[in-house]
Amino acid sequence: MKQKVNESTKLIKKLADDKYSFYKDINQKLPAGGIVLLGDSLVQNFLINEMYDGTKRILNRGIFGSTTYDVINRLDNIVNVLKPETVVIWVGTNDFMPIVSHNTEAEIAKRIIRIADLITGKKTDTKILIISLLPVNQSSHPKIYHNWLVGKDNDKLRNTNIYLKTLCSQKNYSFLDLFDLFLDEKRQLRLDYTVDGIHINYAGYKIVLEKLKGYIQ
Repeated sequence: MKQKVNESTKLIKKLADDKYSFYKDINQKLPAGGIVLLGDSLVQNFLINEMYDGTKRILNRGIFGSTTYDVINRLDNIVNVLKPETVVIWVGTNDFMPIVSHNTEAEIAKRIIRIADLITGKKTDTKILIISLLPVNQSSHPKIYHNWLVGKDNDKLRNTNIYLKTLCSQKNYSFLDLFDLFLDEKRQLRLDYTVDGIHINYAGYKIVLEKLKGYIQ
């Protein structure tokens, strides 16, 4: 079992490195400006260009499996080089994995803010929007993939959002709190919005986009 986990981890890292290399190369050929979505698989899976009917240029720079540490390490080549007008940051859930160091709610929230600071430090007029962490579903429903949920629970996710909201207010960063919109009556991620208990489906992304429009129009 341990070997299988190690092989899965290697594969995720390989796919993430390949995606990063692709973004790094293509960014060299793109004009400055526009909106960048930055984060983990929730961003990578967000087919916003197929769903969005506005006029803004939006670049998806999500990378599967990313933690806040990964985003910080890749930031210059996948975001700052683009000199974007707006950056939407949606990351943090993977930081609760046991293998990630300094993974308390407060520490994770501070690293998310650190990402924003490293962006605005390069281009001070870049607008920042931070999207809250979403709930997860830890039920026994057949669609739930519990391997993705190790280390994650809704109390931790909600507490991180509370820290984020306070820090965003102090820094004048916009904060979009979607947590409660995705909860069912048992305070779990709604089954009709998720594919596996953590990732959301088309119905879920429609809600995200509708709430996002006010920040990117």
